[in-house]
Amino acid sequence: MKFKKEQLITAIDISDGLVKAAAISVDKGQKFLRALDSAALPEDDREIAKQIRALITRNKLGRSDFYVSFPRHLVTLRNVRLPTTNEEEVRNMAELQAVKYLPYAREEIVVAHKTIEVTNDGYTDILLILAQKKAIERYLDIFKEAGISVEKIALSSEGILSWYFSMRVEDSRPVAIIDVDKQHTHIQIVKDKKLLFTRSISFNTTDSPSRERGLLKEANLSFDAFLKEQGEKVSRVILTGSQVFVKSVSKFLIEGLTAPCEMAEQLRRIKIKGPATKMIHKFGEASFTHLLGIALDPDALDINLLPGEVIHRKREQTMKAELIKTSILLLAVLLACLGIAYNNIRDKKSYLREINSRLSEIEPEVKRLSKLKGNIELVQDQLTLEGSAIDIMRELYATLPEDVSLTLFEFEDGDRILLRGAAKELSRVFDLLPVLEKSAYFEDVKINFANKRTFKGKEFADFEIICPLK
Repeated sequence: MKFKKEQLITAIDISDGLVKAAAISVDKGQKFLRALDSAALPEDDREIAKQIRALITRNKLGRSDFYVSFPRHLVTLRNVRLPTTNEEEVRNMAELQAVKYLPYAREEIVVAHKTIEVTNDGYTDILLILAQKKAIERYLDIFKEAGISVEKIALSSEGILSWYFSMRVEDSRPVAIIDVDKQHTHIQIVKDKKLLFTRSISFNTTDSPSRERGLLKEANLSFDAFLKEQGEKVSRVILTGSQVFVKSVSKFLIEGLTAPCEMAEQLRRIKIKGPATKMIHKFGEASFTHLLGIALDPDALDINLLPGEVIHRKREQTMKAELIKTSILLLAVLLACLGIAYNNIRDKKSYLREINSRLSEIEPEVKRLSKLKGNIELVQDQLTLEGSAIDIMRELYATLPEDVSLTLFEFEDGDRILLRGAAKELSRVFDLLPVLEKSAYFEDVKINFANKRTFKGKEFADFEIICPLK
């Protein structure tokens, strides 16, 4: 029986008056919307944690990897150009830039950045993201209370960007994405798959009819600001988010925006299966685009607002978990090998007993043949020996000068001769080297030592010479 392994990725948001979740199932390379849900956002943090836990339990998402969306209106964003293309230097410079834009000490700020472009003249354009650390820590405390380990705190703007990429559209010219939620509307401008402009507007969809005019005004102001910053006009507008509100304002916006506008459903190009089919009506109440984008491709998210110490701690925990998994796997392999080896040894014991019995029978014959082989090798060595010890001694004594005497003549390892002796003068010892090397028996003759000594008033030179045989 085969078991299918389904990976679940769940993105959660706790802003705009709602606790929202979208879960994407990854099964055999295919991605589906597996769950979609929302509930009213309590005011107390403990109650928020309970609501999150209930939502996860209700949708059977306990085995998910969890990613949290952090709202755009709670961060400060700045486009910054840095005079380097080195990634490490970019990160360090981004950290230094943080205190310029927020009136807080550096340790009270969480800093992240997203690279927009590396220029040919050695600069890097980045989107600098700054958040108050206490706001991030509040989120972490809520999710810890809910029993959830957060993989990443993503920025809602990058989630909308990821959702836009999932539609696989070409954007060689600037495209504006207007995402309408219950209390905030996000306006983002993208070009060549790069986020160039992002803005969050506090805008309640339940306000009076004047909300359409207010939204139109803010959108056109954003487009003018982008034109002033980037020198380009928005080529077209994609309107998405809460379906009820989008339908109510679409005609007004299409007529009043300075660029062509089209509506896009949140589920465009996203397949649905399982319980999510019963929750499609949730798209009418609020926007889930940022959550869908985060859950569809969490690895593509560059922005992570988890504090550095939390990231470091999670990395250590991951390494420990991988080490434990590796150790368990190695132990399992070792046990399997030992089991196989034990079975092989048990099966071969009978063969070994039979072999030993046979060896015992032929052992006398083997010994006789081994002795005969040794005798034959000895005879062969004698036959191939070009010079005997007597021949070498005869050669030595015929060659040595009369004032040099030997005290030791010894074969070493069968391939060299050790000579010790004495000469009347030290110089006579060194004269021996060329004399010995002229012999047909020796080569590379070397002196181990040559020392002077006095005996009965006369000087002598003791020596030791190594003569390798040719």
